[in-house]
Amino acid sequence: IHTSYEELEEFVNVDLIFAGDVIYDPELAEHLAQKMLDLMTLIYEKKGKKIEIFLASTVRNEKTFSHFLQYLQEIGLKKLEKEKLLLEMED
Repeated sequence: IHTSYEELEEFVNVDLIFAGDVIYDPELAEHLAQKMLDLMTLIYEKKGKKIEIFLASTVRNEKTFSHFLQYLQEIGLKKLEKEKLLLEMED
């Protein structure tokens, strides 16, 4: 996932992000998490609003999924729902 910060600017008017079946490749899990944080940060900086991200996923590899969740916490995103992966930026 090689999207520059400037390329993300076309998404600044987004209020909500839904993604499905995107957590399956262990090599891309951290990049996906970082891009979600980059987008959330950009929208907050440009529009002054926080957005939520909803992820729906079949757990194909427990190790990959657990690593993804751990990395989300490391970069400051928090999981808000147990059965649903709803992400929010920390204050």
